[in-house]
Amino acid sequence: MANEQKRGPAMLFSMQMSTVIYEHFKRSSRFLRVHFGLRYNAFTILLCLLEAQRPAAVAELADYLMLSKNTVLSLLLALEDDGLVAKTGRPNDNRFMECTLTDEGVGLVRKASRDVSDMLANTFLASLPMDEFARFSDIDSATRVLRGHDVPGFGATAPGTASIDSREYLFPSGHFVEWHVLVDRWKACLRRHSPLSFDEFRILDLVSSREGMTLGEVAEGLQLQKSGLSIYKSRLEESGLLQCRPDPFDGRRTVVRCTAESARMVAELRTRLDEVTRAGHVGLSETDAIVLDAWYMRMYSNMRTTASE
Repeated sequence: MANEQKRGPAMLFSMQMSTVIYEHFKRSSRFLRVHFGLRYNAFTILLCLLEAQRPAAVAELADYLMLSKNTVLSLLLALEDDGLVAKTGRPNDNRFMECTLTDEGVGLVRKASRDVSDMLANTFLASLPMDEFARFSDIDSATRVLRGHDVPGFGATAPGTASIDSREYLFPSGHFVEWHVLVDRWKACLRRHSPLSFDEFRILDLVSSREGMTLGEVAEGLQLQKSGLSIYKSRLEESGLLQCRPDPFDGRRTVVRCTAESARMVAELRTRLDEVTRAGHVGLSETDAIVLDAWYMRMYSNMRTTASE
């Protein structure tokens, strides 16, 4: 096409981007559980049905969400028990079950989607120009790249997500799908190629970029609870992957450094995580890649600012 934009640079795994995506996922999960009694994937199903504005089958929901059919079926049955969805079509044969939102389900997911979007906006989007968000949203919700194909009637093609101005909430279902899929694939990559958990890798990845860091600096940079970080620190130290010494300027604090072994491990694993991240962002124009990378950095900065207030 004559007006097709030049393909931009590859999006690679970074501490800032991965922390922003991971925190979107974790904070949404916690918020939905505490305030609405909803699991993350259950909420995403409800939001998909709200956007689709029609009954949906287990197979197409599983395809769109990139979850197993058994997982989706189990979630739908629990949502039915809670009175949030209802079966249509063949109620006596779960293989062909279609579901739609009940009136109670519509009311709950509308409020939940507004409230979780407001929470995320207050955390990550403070002082950012909202006229740019529509463009960022268009870029970041391209989950078909991760899936390999579109699911007609869902996501960007759903009647309820046609325009940011026509929605009651800021973040459509595509964002929630992308966050959980990227996090799941990063974790799966680490399981295949190392003994490290995702948080353990993130700690080593951050520390390897510095000569030395205090535990407080690591906790702040990765938004980790200090109690959890202490457990990870002990485990990594016992494995010979982290060195811990008293801070020469303040003996009450501990400074951590990577060992030569962990530095090599981090470099190899980062290359593999780059491949996963690149697969989720292929096809971006040069302008789009620059915009998206800038938004990740700005959201990371906002998140740290709000955490310190």
